[in-house]
Amino acid sequence: MLKKFREFYNRLFPEPIIYLPQTVEAKDDKYQMRVMRPDDVPTVLSLERSIYLNTPWDKYAFLSEMQKQGRTLYLVCTEEDTDAMVGYIGGFFHGEHAHITILAVAPIWQQRGIGRMMMNLMINFAKQRGCTYLTLEVAVDNAPAIALYHSLGFADGRIRKNYYTEERKDAMDMRKELDSVTAASDEKGDTDNG
Repeated sequence: MLKKFREFYNRLFPEPIIYLPQTVEAKDDKYQMRVMRPDDVPTVLSLERSIYLNTPWDKYAFLSEMQKQGRTLYLVCTEEDTDAMVGYIGGFFHGEHAHITILAVAPIWQQRGIGRMMMNLMINFAKQRGCTYLTLEVAVDNAPAIALYHSLGFADGRIRKNYYTEERKDAMDMRKELDSVTAASDEKGDTDNG
């Protein structure tokens, strides 16, 4: 009975998501990862339009997602020296399920390992939150993204017809099973999760 009450309570009042800014590396270059703020949205929208053309999220979609306390995490990646935004990623977390809602890298910053680095951050974050699987959708004609997701252990799922309505493009669901942080560190003989 207590377990069911805890589950019910956690659905209504999820623990806040805390993410501290950090310096990360991708292919020997350094970047800063931090939580997306409302004042980032104009720059995010500019990147969004340069990448996705007819299917960008709008200002209200980003602001709404950022306000889902305890359920979402939206991060921006900036170049360490100039503080220029090079990409962003968003995720939704609910119980054992994590879902990547968006991933974008500015065209001039692509092919530098930034997308992989951001995905690995979210995968590890999902594991730390106790998620057992991670999902996402990808346009069926986005071969580079599909290759990235396959290399990270995602499996193909069902096709969603006309998922991207403006362009009449199909999307594919993808899923990755997650090992818990404890199980993964125990395999290496390391129990320090910090």
